[in-house]
Amino acid sequence: MKRKMLFFERFMYVDGVTPINCSLTAKVRGVILADNLRNALNKVQAKHPLLRARVVEEAGEPYFVLDEGAPEIPVQVIERKSDEDWRAIMVAQWNVPFETQTGPLLRLLWIRSDEVSELMLVGHHCVCDGGSIITLLREILLVLDQPDTELVPYTSYSSLADLVPQDVLSDAKTIRRAKRKAMIYKLFLTLWPAIKPVYGAGDPYVLYWKSGVELLDKMNTRCTAEGSSLFAALSVAFLLAFREVKGKAFRNKMMCPVNIRRSIRAVKSDMMFAFAPTIQLSLGREPEADFWTRARAMKQSIADGIEGMQVYEDMMLGDLMRDSVPGIVKFLRSSRGGHDIAFSNVGRIKIESRYQTFALEALIGGTVAVPWKNANTLMATQFLQEIELGFISNERFLPQREALAIRDRALQLLMDAIEEPVATAAERLSHEAEDAPRALTQ
Repeated sequence: MKRKMLFFERFMYVDGVTPINCSLTAKVRGVILADNLRNALNKVQAKHPLLRARVVEEAGEPYFVLDEGAPEIPVQVIERKSDEDWRAIMVAQWNVPFETQTGPLLRLLWIRSDEVSELMLVGHHCVCDGGSIITLLREILLVLDQPDTELVPYTSYSSLADLVPQDVLSDAKTIRRAKRKAMIYKLFLTLWPAIKPVYGAGDPYVLYWKSGVELLDKMNTRCTAEGSSLFAALSVAFLLAFREVKGKAFRNKMMCPVNIRRSIRAVKSDMMFAFAPTIQLSLGREPEADFWTRARAMKQSIADGIEGMQVYEDMMLGDLMRDSVPGIVKFLRSSRGGHDIAFSNVGRIKIESRYQTFALEALIGGTVAVPWKNANTLMATQFLQEIELGFISNERFLPQREALAIRDRALQLLMDAIEEPVATAAERLSHEAEDAPRALTQ
């Protein structure tokens, strides 16, 4: 395998030096044997071609090159002193780059004690997204528990043509639309660098919150009763909180990456893949709408945004924009962006919790820290009937005190909405009918 990076891979590669790392940590109770862990990592590496790849650059273009003699996935052992050790270690890992020219682009940190360990998986975002790192952790835990388990290797795609059907690649209308969009974006990028300085890095931080089993059940029950979803309700709550805290600086825009594996026939659920187009969400124009009216409208906006995605066309557009990545990076490092926050909803993580030799007590610390001026990112994961939120940013762009105020206000808005009396269907329809004339006048 020697192939050019796809647009999203090229984008997350940045310059080969700047780290954009994603992570997920498994809290395990039980004895872990070093030999079994090494065996598990070796089998996972043998399955996934991108874990045996290194990066070479030719004329400024980075390529993935398969190297069957690639180094093993490194393991760093750290003696565990407390339940909170992983937090500082994870934040530190955001700024630890990978040796892209030698690989591999994945590492594991074993925060070890006799009874409890955290296994922190850290991957370069150019080879794996949230779905990929979940797959890798699932396989590592499976083989760690059952060392004789065999994982079936697969052949990675070699170009865009392996992912996009030929009838789409050759469709004249699709090609024209993609070229037109690329021309507009490139024109914009040629104007931006001359007027905006590049923004320096700030001190990163992450704020965590976990629901507990009982509260998550209450949230899901109320969202279902209201005809909404927890993702929609959280989106509304955080946008409302941003509006209250940021005032005139509020943009009323939330960017949400979408898992498109099901839309690409060539990508199987257990393959490593890194392409995540986004949809844009915002609060409606009805100033007097109540929380649940907004949440129902948000759920519909999410569905409409996903349904309206042109996945293959977006991939073709990205291919046309690959040579513009340096300009895009410069733009993101110098612009506040048009959005308040990016919300990555990883959702329910399907990994077993009970094994023969250990128990998986928690999945924690799902994060990705981006080096852009606007670093505001919200990540939501669900495991063992709990939801964990991670609010990631940096001190220079969004002071942590403001992030804390936004997070706490968003959760308070959600809790208030959950605890308020449930309106009947007739009452909801009446309220929405009353809101409709006001909406038409906005």
